[in-house]
Amino acid sequence: VPSVIYMKNNKRGIKILAAILSMYLSSVSYADYLDDWPDEALCSWMEQESPPEYIVDEALKRGLECVPKSLIKATEIESKIKIYDVDFSQPVLDSLLSKGIGKTDFDFSIYKILKNHEKLQCFFRLRRVVYENIDEGEIEDWNIADGYLLIEKGEVNIDGNRSRWRMGGLSYDPSYLEDEVNLRLTKDGHFVGKIAYFTHHIDTGEVPRSPLYIEFKKHKKSKPLNYKSSEKESAELWIDVEEWAGGVLFLSNCKIE
Repeated sequence: VPSVIYMKNNKRGIKILAAILSMYLSSVSYADYLDDWPDEALCSWMEQESPPEYIVDEALKRGLECVPKSLIKATEIESKIKIYDVDFSQPVLDSLLSKGIGKTDFDFSIYKILKNHEKLQCFFRLRRVVYENIDEGEIEDWNIADGYLLIEKGEVNIDGNRSRWRMGGLSYDPSYLEDEVNLRLTKDGHFVGKIAYFTHHIDTGEVPRSPLYIEFKKHKKSKPLNYKSSEKESAELWIDVEEWAGGVLFLSNCKIE
């Protein structure tokens, strides 16, 4: 029995000694540890798909030719980055923190937005275009959204009281038309910007689908709005959404308010 107890105590002592030794070795810096390594040994490690970070650091420090050029370039770029402390007053800081990046944010600076013109009201119909059978696209014969919009100083606003999505589910929430439409009218009669866009009809009991946030851009198939005319004008504005389907926004009965 005493010999068994001795063996157990001896094993426990070995484990404790190994743990202490491991802690000691981990406290030794890799830089000192690698000082005696030959260049060839470091380069053999660098040939691995993911060499340890301390190996990479040592190889970079020595300027070895086996270090990939892409890694050297990335390190040079990183070394040029300078970080500065900036002090903001509390009101400015509060203002910055309160401004999130919206899902409909859009850079209009690359477009010539119409700023000075009379307020226009138009009736709109949004229809889906399917590309599965015809390369040019087939316009479906039903509205996925319709209603009235106002254009003032280039900004497009949907009349939430007289407009709606017809895709079921979340699309019935009027805030998507009132708050998540960020469009402008360009000087050549196109809409540009970003909106919440529902691609699928949801029946009662089906799992709701969130909208996509798609961009309106100038499209080669679009027929722009002639806002300068005193007559009631119309337009046909095509939208790229997905590979299998897009959309077309029809404007009609556009008149000065």
